[in-house]
Amino acid sequence: MGCAGSRSELSPEERCIVNAENILQYNQCNSHMVDYCHRKYSSNNEINPEQWRDIVLTLNLKADNTAQNKKIVDFFNLFKGPEGKFHLRHLLVLGIMLSNSESKEKARLLFETRDNNDSKAISKTELFGLVEDMIEISVSRLPRLFVQTPNFQMTEEDMRKYVLSLTQLKDKAKSPMANRFIGLTKASEETVSLANFLKTVEDVETAKLLTPTGIRTFVSKQKPSAATSSKFAGLLGQKKAEPAKEESKSPSKDSGEAQAKKAEEHHHHEKKHKKSSSSSSSDEEKKKKKQETQA
Repeated sequence: MGCAGSRSELSPEERCIVNAENILQYNQCNSHMVDYCHRKYSSNNEINPEQWRDIVLTLNLKADNTAQNKKIVDFFNLFKGPEGKFHLRHLLVLGIMLSNSESKEKARLLFETRDNNDSKAISKTELFGLVEDMIEISVSRLPRLFVQTPNFQMTEEDMRKYVLSLTQLKDKAKSPMANRFIGLTKASEETVSLANFLKTVEDVETAKLLTPTGIRTFVSKQKPSAATSSKFAGLLGQKKAEPAKEESKSPSKDSGEAQAKKAEEHHHHEKKHKKSSSSSSSDEEKKKKKQETQA
């Protein structure tokens, strides 16, 4: 079902976030129904307030505009644009990740949020964009739903520290997560097919990345690694990591050459100085002998 692991395997922070996520009640919905309903009540890839009410009623979501649910209202406001309309794609990614379906069904629907032409293939840049959306929603938005309760010995400060630790690692997680979904697609190929994308989620660990909990767990395990970043940069045709690598080597190399040159110049100067001193001394002796002869 695209599960990221049993509740007992989760950290205290994750259990609190999952508890908050479930209040939205997307987990009571089928992924296909979530996708269908959001697309039905949308126009030009946007959802206005009236259409949003229809979606909430149809799916029986928890999104009441009351003081008690202020955190929920504030959370959904994060998905609105400047004109007060919701971005369809971002709500689709949110709903599909939180809803209840088999991994391949969820993967297909997530893929389709970027396959606007229904070509059954998306560019690697689009895939990376999908991964960025998934990480942003999982790490930066969903934890905001957390409310401190007596049932969980977790304070707002504890949660803030946990989210901060994830935020510091989320950029490091983008490339390795995207590489998981690229799977068997060759580096020379510019697109990832739906078939290859679905093949990747047959792996249990990759399937976990279809859920916010799985993504946050994946992010928490990341360590700074230039090699991983450059790998995906190469796949995208953007050699960002390699120039940085070369630049990091340049200072030490230039510094060594400069020091060698400086030493050589210093040696040459000393040699010249000695020669000059020797010449000057010789002239003094000649002058002295000449004066003695004349005397």
